Amino acid sequence: MNINEIMALKKKVKTDGTTGNKNPMIRPGNMMSSKNLIVPNHILFVEDLPKDSDVQSLTQIFNEYPGFREVRHIAIKRVAFIEYEDEI
Repeated sequence: MNINEIMALKKKVKTDGTTGNKNPMIRPGNMMSSKNLIVPNHILFVEDLPKDSDVQSLTQIFNEYPGFREVRHIAIKRVAFIEYEDEI
């Protein structure tokens, strides 16, 4: 994974990937009711990763944020679970 791909992935992580909205809780069509309220979680689910992404490159990206613990990468599915110490 080269630096341009890492930067593009970083930019994608900061947005929800559909509207450029920096708050992934607010998307077109999402209604904020108690039934579908998104609650904070210490595990971040990341999908649609580049085929050549790996644990090392994902760690490099997400380690910048406080409380980082680990990356669990499922390469064949192009997804990862990023774990932090708490929701904040």
